[in-house]
Amino acid sequence: LLYAITGFRGWLIFFIGSAGVWLLTLSWVTVLRHNLHVERKVLLAWATVGDSVREELKLVNISWLPAIWVELVDASSALSTPVRMVSDVGAKTSRTRYLNHFCNQRGLYTLGPTHLRTGDPFGVYTLTMVDHHSETILVTPPLIPVTQFKILPAGWAGDQRRRRGSLERKISDAGVRH
Repeated sequence: LLYAITGFRGWLIFFIGSAGVWLLTLSWVTVLRHNLHVERKVLLAWATVGDSVREELKLVNISWLPAIWVELVDASSALSTPVRMVSDVGAKTSRTRYLNHFCNQRGLYTLGPTHLRTGDPFGVYTLTMVDHHSETILVTPPLIPVTQFKILPAGWAGDQRRRRGSLERKISDAGVRH
């Protein structure tokens, strides 16, 4: 309309260029929406208090367009502060990050879901995706070695008082049932 009113050719070039950039960025984000995903792998399903669990977060891009910037935010219940990773992923490549989670309290923890945010190179569109896939880790209490418990040959464990007239029983495997 401005080109028709003023006759200035710069307006026509500006609007055709703007429409081209808009179509390019829209198609870029659409291609990334279908071809960018997160893979999560936990190498241990359970641990004891004091152990650390190793986790692998892999950001995979199977499209022919690169993801110039990708922000990955992990919303796990096992973490006191969420993991944030900002990276780029080239066309048909992947990025891997290894995380070590220190288990300081027993319980059942969930690793996931993961929020993924990316966009086009010009910053026109922003794409936000949520990967609902999650893994669980069971953290058990610390193990105590059995060698610390001492049982006397008469079967007394600890400092119990002896009762008068009680028969002392010996530990024997003759009375063990299947």
